[in-house]
Amino acid sequence: MAKRRSGSRRSRRKSSRKSSRRRPASKDKRRAQAVARRRKNDYKKALNKIKSAKNAVRQAEKSANKRKAEYKMALRKASRTK
Repeated sequence: MAKRRSGSRRSRRKSSRKSSRRRPASKDKRRAQAVARRRKNDYKKALNKIKSAKNAVRQAEKSANKRKAEYKMALRKASRTK
């Protein structure tokens, strides 16, 4: 037994054409989209702050390790010197 379709093809085509037509967005929708965009930008800014803080910490650790190595070398040199 064949599956029955709801409505004729013509009516389905018409309705799909109707939905694809662009209607002007309501004031509330535009406002909501603007709020969503603002929140997205705030979120991106916060992420970038975190990333830059991580990079700063990594950079500080690198320089601290370098200073530590220099100190150890100087200490070894001082212990070898008569």
